[in-house]
Amino acid sequence: MVFYLRRILRAWLTHKPWALLALLPLAMYLVYAALVDVEMQISQDLEPYSAVTPVSASNSPIETVRLGDLLADQDQFFLEPFSLTQLGRKVGLLAHLDAAAMDELALSRLIHANLRLSTLGDSRLNISYRGDDSILGSSLVKFYADRLVQRAADGAKRAKVVQSLPAMRPIGEPIVVVSKTLWQSDRLAPAALVLLLSLIIIALTVALIELLDPSFKSERQIARYLKIPVLGSLPNAEPLARVLRDEKTLRKEEIGAA
Repeated sequence: MVFYLRRILRAWLTHKPWALLALLPLAMYLVYAALVDVEMQISQDLEPYSAVTPVSASNSPIETVRLGDLLADQDQFFLEPFSLTQLGRKVGLLAHLDAAAMDELALSRLIHANLRLSTLGDSRLNISYRGDDSILGSSLVKFYADRLVQRAADGAKRAKVVQSLPAMRPIGEPIVVVSKTLWQSDRLAPAALVLLLSLIIIALTVALIELLDPSFKSERQIARYLKIPVLGSLPNAEPLARVLRDEKTLRKEEIGAA
């Protein structure tokens, strides 16, 4: 057993350059991922915006909160329980997602990671989605834009300022920007897995070639095959001859330099 392990180890050391072949599948994966993986940015503008605009509170039928407070704590807007419940009932919105994404906790994480509420100038709001699912992104942006418009209208009624403030409304159609990225951090684990599998396959290939090689690898194999004792062997003089040639060349160079 030890003999075969040493034999395979010697074969690996002999074929060390083969390890460079493991970089080929890795390069193919990275190129493919850079070409295929796209990032969608879908955004919808709304106006007018004011930090003091009253918006209906989600936990009370009569109270309001300021729009600026929702902007400062966006989970208060995106992850309010009523909104998540409504999203969970929209089967058409979530039908193309897997079963795990139907869970409310998973949906909350997805929304927290991909949706943003920001200001554009002094009088305009922007709801944006950044991710790789255009259908989901468009649906979420439209849902939350409509939700914010409705809550602003309800907040104005509750604060009795309907006449003094114009109603919030979407501006134009959602804007979709598609971009490709050369590298994303989520590709690190698959890239490491591809490299590891490539190295394992190459190591197994070298070991298989070595084990299938019918040539004798030691005096012991010859003695066992011929069933006669081996009295002696001639060592391979090629490494020694190579060293001697290198030393002779080095001496000539030293003499020439002197």
